Amino acid sequence: DLALILLSVSFEYSNAKCSLDIQKDLPPSDPVFVDKNHNLVKPEGKFIEWNIGDKFGAICSGKNNTFISTNQRAAIFECRHDGLHSSGQNIPKLECSKDIVAETLDTNKACIGGGTLKHVGFRTYSSNFTRYLEICYNMNEASVIYSHHIIPGKSINYRVQKALRPFFNVAGAPSKAQVSKSYLRKQQTKTFTKLLGSEQYMRYFNNSSFLSRGHLSPDADGVFKSWQLATYFYINVAPQWVTTNAGNWLAVEKLARRKAARINDDLEIYTGVSGIMSLPDSSGRKVKLYLKNGPTGKYIPTPMWYWKVLKYKDEGIAFLSMNNPFANQKLYICPDICQSYNWPNKGFENFRKGFTYCCKVSDLIKRLPEVPPEVLVTRVMKY
Repeated sequence: DLALILLSVSFEYSNAKCSLDIQKDLPPSDPVFVDKNHNLVKPEGKFIEWNIGDKFGAICSGKNNTFISTNQRAAIFECRHDGLHSSGQNIPKLECSKDIVAETLDTNKACIGGGTLKHVGFRTYSSNFTRYLEICYNMNEASVIYSHHIIPGKSINYRVQKALRPFFNVAGAPSKAQVSKSYLRKQQTKTFTKLLGSEQYMRYFNNSSFLSRGHLSPDADGVFKSWQLATYFYINVAPQWVTTNAGNWLAVEKLARRKAARINDDLEIYTGVSGIMSLPDSSGRKVKLYLKNGPTGKYIPTPMWYWKVLKYKDEGIAFLSMNNPFANQKLYICPDICQSYNWPNKGFENFRKGFTYCCKVSDLIKRLPEVPPEVLVTRVMKY
């Protein structure tokens, strides 16, 4: 017998549909919603909607995480004429006992640049894994090559907005690289004083100039809190100067979300890094910046470039951002087409914020070996 689920949140029922308002109806620790094919459920505008007869799963992913009301990890719901039902259960609210914890899954498939494909997502039913991010990662250097995700344009403007600053998860990264320790400011002081000499270190590093954990797939591209939390993995970050991270790179991320909302559809996003940034040591010799230099090797290189491709059907645009706030010379590896295709580029030439410009996707593929061929499109995307 199917028992009616009594949602403590407001439940909207109209036009032969069941729906939840993602800004009002979701509890602080909301579950992961998946469809019958184990794909993530994407909202339509500000609502998650189901037609009559639709079934979906709600899962409290993560160790020892369950619905507060039932102590069960998962529940299957059905949208019926009188609302949402779940088999044999009467759940007062869809709240998990703690925040969702995402996991990594090794596919053991090779990807470009000597990388291995890894997925970040959620363990749903028993052995099933639902992907949110696809990441190409070089285990030998503890370096991300690119990440791939979707911005759901229909709902991105209604995303859950919470001040998230969780711990970064080391899962999927090689232990020899000590990724968590290597990003610490005090560790950067030790590493780069040794590499560059104390005088040069002080010239480039201070409280407002250091290497931050630069997200490739950003948290703010996720609609649900669980999606946003899933971006906090070390395999999804690379060393990025804090001024470029919060400068033009943030502007590019905002442009991607704005474009997704404009097309009102799913926008594919590929984000990656290329090259290794160097700074001069005390004798003027250029030294490549690795966060971890040890007897077993060099790990976590600081990229010279961050790149991002926006792809929709056969249209695409590429953004390239120089990860060097100390640069004083514009470096174009492909022609800048921002203005030709109406992409806002105010401040993109500011070196401290990260010199940035737009490229044709085909040009980016020719110039950067780390860009995967599947990003190729036939037409240039206008803003």
